Amino acid sequence: MILFILLLACYVIMASAISKSKDVFYTGSLAQKGILQEMLNDKCPSRDFRLCQYKDSIPLSFEDFVWKTSSPLYKLGGWKELRPELKTISRISITEKKYIKMQFNATLANFYKQFYLTGIGDGNGAFDSTTPLIQRIRKYAVLDDAIVLNTRQSAKQFLNLESSSVFYFLTTLLSLLIILIQMLRRKFNKLFVPIVLLSVFFILINFLLIAFSSEIANRHGVKLYWLVTLLAYLSFVQGEKKHYNET
Repeated sequence: MILFILLLACYVIMASAISKSKDVFYTGSLAQKGILQEMLNDKCPSRDFRLCQYKDSIPLSFEDFVWKTSSPLYKLGGWKELRPELKTISRISITEKKYIKMQFNATLANFYKQFYLTGIGDGNGAFDSTTPLIQRIRKYAVLDDAIVLNTRQSAKQFLNLESSSVFYFLTTLLSLLIILIQMLRRKFNKLFVPIVLLSVFFILINFLLIAFSSEIANRHGVKLYWLVTLLAYLSFVQGEKKHYNET
């Protein structure tokens, strides 16, 4: 019941945002994979896509395409203005054989890369004046503009999180080892194995969806790998409890 309520709450909160952004994010993913550029080269002679005006300057970066105001996306009016065109491009990418094959290969490559992205602090770098964030601050919160520019984050003096990232990565590896040892020793109840398998399945599906439709990034790994540490803790507690009961 609690899980159902949480899922329902997530749907209510996120459904609108996902509906508005899905085509933009997906097209950004196509740009990062080089598929959008290839498609525009193929289709522009016969289709009147507005993006054709910038087909030779589509960035090979999800971040640059989706968020930078220098992106063709913003030069042509932004998310809302281009949404119908992006929907058409999205549909072509999953219905025509050439782009399906390109998407399949690129998704597998990104899926593999996502496993190794576990850095902490993703997104905490400096935001320059070309980003929508800074421009919106200057437009709607003028008094905060100077404050933002003088922060440690803007000055690229934010906390060094490299050591924390290494610790997180090593903790995840140690957790995997603990789970494996506990499974080999059979020091847990029968319900634990399905929970582990379900958690692994959830992580894999999540990574696959990210690799297919969005940007692979450190934050996606960090958001999910804590499950591994939690499972390791539970397996250890169960193992000790079973050992105590047996003695």
